[in-house]
Amino acid sequence: MSMEEFLDYAHQEAISLFPFLDIPWGAYFELTRLSQPAEALMAVLLYSVGLMFSASLVIPPLQPKDVLPLACRGALWVYYMRHAICTFKAAVDYEYDRHVRRRQSGPVARGALTPDEAFNFSSILLLLGTLGLFYLPRESHGLGVIVTLVMMLYPFGKRFTSYPQLIMGFGFTMGVFMSGNVIGVDLSPGSGNFRSALYLGIVLMLLATIANVVYTYQDMRDDAKVGGKSMALIMSNRPKTWLFAMTAITGILLWKIGNLSDYSILFNIISCGGSFFALSTMLALIDLRVARDCEWWFRRGMMGSVFLIFGGLYMEYVIRLYVLQ
Repeated sequence: MSMEEFLDYAHQEAISLFPFLDIPWGAYFELTRLSQPAEALMAVLLYSVGLMFSASLVIPPLQPKDVLPLACRGALWVYYMRHAICTFKAAVDYEYDRHVRRRQSGPVARGALTPDEAFNFSSILLLLGTLGLFYLPRESHGLGVIVTLVMMLYPFGKRFTSYPQLIMGFGFTMGVFMSGNVIGVDLSPGSGNFRSALYLGIVLMLLATIANVVYTYQDMRDDAKVGGKSMALIMSNRPKTWLFAMTAITGILLWKIGNLSDYSILFNIISCGGSFFALSTMLALIDLRVARDCEWWFRRGMMGSVFLIFGGLYMEYVIRLYVLQ
């Protein structure tokens, strides 16, 4: 008996003893997109912006030993849920994915998993993610469920609106208010911090929209052929004009946030100026017709701009913790 025959025999015997081994584990792993962490890291960065914003508003400021556990648990929840939502999206979008070149190799689109198998798997992941909210403060549970439902609505957006990216962006807007509940700062309507929190929520919505348009612009023609709607199709004639306009609005709102929250000049330099420069540079140099260019700038230009906003807010937290006190 050759080695290949022996391994095949051993595999069949193992399956007969343990039927659960006869499952395409690789396809399920691929469904979660764990091997493609860029989008999940972007989601964590966007959530972390809201978290650091909330931490900078608490009076008296929370100590790092109090903020760090909350931040880690919240970031892990967002990272996990992003991959769970990717699984759900693959289960409901497989008919579109089969006609989009970049997504044709997905496990459901190519037939490695059935839509029912993918949907059942995503349901388990989403249920576990919802239970994971119990590791966060109780005040954040309601908004956590709302954020999850909004993100689950996003894959269906292309069927009934030309602005599905705004649905996803709204999920990050709600994430700002969820972050406030995690940290313990009042961002509710009528509070002194509501306007600045609302402006930050709009900023994150615009950033998520810009990021999604940049990352998926390469799919525009394929989406149009199968009847999918997208902001990329609306922007198809002058995409950079639209994206520059959103970048300008983002810069103005960040400046307003600095004024309303009484932030220092460092916030204006790092968050306002730095992110505006990073986004403007990306939009000036990117070639949206080239897939590799879109991916390269998504990883560097988009994530870099969000990191700069986070950095400015972190500096404000440090100033209020160690200097102003």
